[in-house]
Amino acid sequence: MARSSTHSSLAGIREANTRTVVDAVFADESSVALSELVDLTGLSRPTLTQTLRLMTAIGLVTHGSDRPASGIGRPLSVYRPLPEHHELCVVVVGFHWVEVAVADVFGRVILTEREDLVTGVPLAQQVAAVLERTIDGRRTTTMGAVIAVMGIVHQGGVVHSSRHPELGDPATIEAIRAPILSRWPEADIVVRNDAKLAAEWMYRRASASGAEVGLVLAVHMNVSVGCGIVIEGQILEGAHGAAGEVYLESDNKFHEAERALWTGIERLGRSVHQIYRDAGQGDPEAQEVTTQMATCVAHGLRPIVLALDPDTVLVGGPLAQAGQSLRDVFEKEIREVSLTAPKVLLSPDSETAVRDGAMMVAIDRMRDRLVEQLVSRAGASPTRRRET
Repeated sequence: MARSSTHSSLAGIREANTRTVVDAVFADESSVALSELVDLTGLSRPTLTQTLRLMTAIGLVTHGSDRPASGIGRPLSVYRPLPEHHELCVVVVGFHWVEVAVADVFGRVILTEREDLVTGVPLAQQVAAVLERTIDGRRTTTMGAVIAVMGIVHQGGVVHSSRHPELGDPATIEAIRAPILSRWPEADIVVRNDAKLAAEWMYRRASASGAEVGLVLAVHMNVSVGCGIVIEGQILEGAHGAAGEVYLESDNKFHEAERALWTGIERLGRSVHQIYRDAGQGDPEAQEVTTQMATCVAHGLRPIVLALDPDTVLVGGPLAQAGQSLRDVFEKEIREVSLTAPKVLLSPDSETAVRDGAMMVAIDRMRDRLVEQLVSRAGASPTRRRET
């Protein structure tokens, strides 16, 4: 038992050290010296050298030498990450559109294509067509992909989608995955709920800014409303993937908010995003629409707030462009029913939170996969001499 425990502990340390090295090297595209990595990671030269040799062997980095900045002393051992090793692909099946984005290993979007969905044409056919056009000509070694959908996702499959019922058919997801797998049979592809992806991105963004957000209820709205619950940094999925789902009732405050938006679009003759932007710039007609929407959404959140007692309500998506007046409405509606009302924060620059959250997950999964590959190879690698 003790030997097994020790082996497990050593394996965990090796995996953690490998992830540290991978994250440090791929922090940006610039070359990094071995001596710098020692300072950045706190790991020893032998530990770093073993992992870096393996990364070089599988084409993740190139190894060379460079003169010290002072021009004095021995050449530095330098490593440069290779952006062409793999790419990341995100497919967002939205309310009435599909967007496909491809990014490099650093998560920087290289190209993107968006197309409105056409009624009467199979969803899988339309999504696959956009995907094929976008990834045509990509020549990377492998691809990691995330498919973001409106609906309940559990154990890798779509259980229910009110907006796109076809997604509940496994054949639809397989048809969407097919263009990627035909080029990269070993590609890592995962399906995720769009609102949960947005919530995770909004949470990480808020945490990175220094805000103490604690237990978070994240609300994302573009045309429709989505919610995600973040507890101790982890998205709450629930027993069946339905945690945070607010659209299953046939008629509720969230549907009322959506109707208010469409009424405003028709009355003002403006697009969704234009209404949100104009409200943020103080336009009274646009603010009337967003205030009515925010009142409905906040009212609909009341039972969730009372049940969870969150520290923070994050409001994001294109709706967040409406600004301070939006935040004021949320605070008022929630404080009316809560003795311990959470703070309400707007999530800036979250118009593409679903896509960005999906890209974030794609990066994490791909790096996890690379770490697993490197750790596996390390177990079979002979001990090498120390690199200077």
